[in-house]
Amino acid sequence: MKKYIMPAKIEHLRKGVSWQVTLTQLVLESGWGGKSPVDEYTKVNSYNLFGIKNLTPDSEEDFVRSWTKENISVSKLSE
Repeated sequence: MKKYIMPAKIEHLRKGVSWQVTLTQLVLESGWGGKSPVDEYTKVNSYNLFGIKNLTPDSEEDFVRSWTKENISVSKLSE
């Protein structure tokens, strides 16, 4: 996890999102940085620890084909 602290701090300065929040989200989405999508055809690791999905005309050569699972939790607030 230490290798992600400095990039998180840099993004904090660029975007204003707390670096601690960024690291917490990384832990939740990647199992402490241990899981990232792998291309189902080439088996190349994407290093996309947040599972961000984007395909634009200028990114067609820089992507992986991978299935992801979304966990959605809905709780009802008391009235």
